[in-house]
Amino acid sequence: MHFFSKHLHEVNESYFQHLKEAAYCGGLMIIAGIACTIHAIFPFLLQKTASKILQKLQTRFTKRNRLDEV
Repeated sequence: MHFFSKHLHEVNESYFQHLKEAAYCGGLMIIAGIACTIHAIFPFLLQKTASKILQKLQTRFTKRNRLDEV
């Protein structure tokens, strides 16, 4: 199978479905990273923001992996 489409086939997504999902998750990771950096400088700000985002992503990935196993 072509290297470009192999992963898409493995996760059962079209290119645009995968683009949307990966961009969404990547955007949340960037936001979490920025929140961590701000929190590092100002410990009284954004105390739980990054951990909440990571929990949300973990739930999303776990749910997605369960769907892939079906």
